[in-house]
Amino acid sequence: MQSFEEFAFDPWQCRKELAGLATQFNAPETFVHGPDILDWFRRHKHLSAFIGAYFPYLAQADRLAFDYDLLGVSTCDIAIGDSVAGEFCFVALGDGGGEDWAEQFDRGCGRMIDWFWRLAETRGSNQSLRRFGPHYSGFQGLFIAGLETRLDPDQIKRLHWRREHLLADDKPLHCVTYDELYQHLAAKLRLYEAAYHADQKHLSTRASLL
Repeated sequence: MQSFEEFAFDPWQCRKELAGLATQFNAPETFVHGPDILDWFRRHKHLSAFIGAYFPYLAQADRLAFDYDLLGVSTCDIAIGDSVAGEFCFVALGDGGGEDWAEQFDRGCGRMIDWFWRLAETRGSNQSLRRFGPHYSGFQGLFIAGLETRLDPDQIKRLHWRREHLLADDKPLHCVTYDELYQHLAAKLRLYEAAYHADQKHLSTRASLL
């Protein structure tokens, strides 16, 4: 049985890895193809784990796996877990460019639908408990593909409409482009860092008053 790696997230290392993601947008010869993308994220674990920040119930990513077998039906490229909250995020990676975005979207959504079916079918089973632990609470799926800067206005409208209206088992099929992923995670990381600095300033002020 495939298992998760116990993981300690480092926001400062994530900042470096996030900067590295931005440089890939200008290197399509090494980044656009799916296997290359999975290998890249495998080498950047802190950024991969921080993808879980898309989902509010996944508060702290402390479990991580790549090319994860989802109970025999399919594999996800990145699996992220919060062992305390019992929440998990399963990620499918598409190409960064080159291929028609809509075709990638259809395949990515098909993969997520299969995940949702299998996870719903096995929920509460011994197999599921062994995989996800006794506190297993819920899961989300995320598909990442393409670059919004390479889409024309009609394609962008099509992308936004699809992801706002498609559901599977009452769950939205979340989808973002790689440049959107960068922008969203950069904003969340700035808030994370600001909160950390505020806490440190507060602790320093308290210590000086003692």
